[in-house]
Amino acid sequence: MGGNKPFAGPNPPYGAPITYYLKDRGAAKIEILDGAGRLVRDLGAVPQDAGLNRVTWDLRYQGPHVRRAPDPEAAESGGGRGGFAQGPQVLPGKYTVRLTAGGQSLTRDLEVRLDPTIPVPEPELRTQLDINLKLRDMQSSVNDALRSIDTFKAELDTSEKTVRTLDPQAARVLVALIDERTQQLTTMEMKLARPDNIPGYSMGPRLVDRLAQLLGSIDRVLAAPTPYQVEHFNELKAEFLKDMGDVNGFIERQIPEINDLLKKNNAGAVMSGKAIEIPSSVR
Repeated sequence: MGGNKPFAGPNPPYGAPITYYLKDRGAAKIEILDGAGRLVRDLGAVPQDAGLNRVTWDLRYQGPHVRRAPDPEAAESGGGRGGFAQGPQVLPGKYTVRLTAGGQSLTRDLEVRLDPTIPVPEPELRTQLDINLKLRDMQSSVNDALRSIDTFKAELDTSEKTVRTLDPQAARVLVALIDERTQQLTTMEMKLARPDNIPGYSMGPRLVDRLAQLLGSIDRVLAAPTPYQVEHFNELKAEFLKDMGDVNGFIERQIPEINDLLKKNNAGAVMSGKAIEIPSSVR
């Protein structure tokens, strides 16, 4: 370790340690359920060795959907644009840990308690969680939209290569349409996320960044959102609904239009996408 780096000793993971025994090595799944039996968190890849295993739940909800699979190094450090995104902190209360392995499911109760030195009323924590879950779900929808845009652009690029082998007159019309639709997709993408090849200092944060930033700032403390944060949330919500409407409009109208022309010229078709789901809590 270099002398210019601060020293930090090893610490146990934050959260609730869960120890479990597997008779034989094999697939194992651990889920956290709330008091009503609703899924709060799937802990994903957990140790599956024969004997005793341990994993730690960080007392958070499932994170938002991601645009791309996270880079392993960034995910491990928890940072960077390729890293994972955390879900909101859970409320104090009773939860259930469910282990599924070897064709069986076992459950145990778990209680999350608030630090007694932090005097925060429960209604404030519920207000905080409500807005944080909405922000998480909006991030999920934006990343779903970005994945669809990535897919459409790749398929349009493939279609354009096929089209250029057709009759020159048909090719000119189709290539012009494909280029126009690709530019539409790029315009929508630029509103939702900063392209990977553009550094942050040369372009302000896009919608998905600002949703994550607001969630992080609200979730950082145990308190209800400030009036400014609520106002900013409402601004982002309006922008989110407008942008998701644009993406869904493209899926519902432009994709069928391109498919019809491609089929008429025996040039294949772009895979039709499914409309992006808008969270019911923010409609």
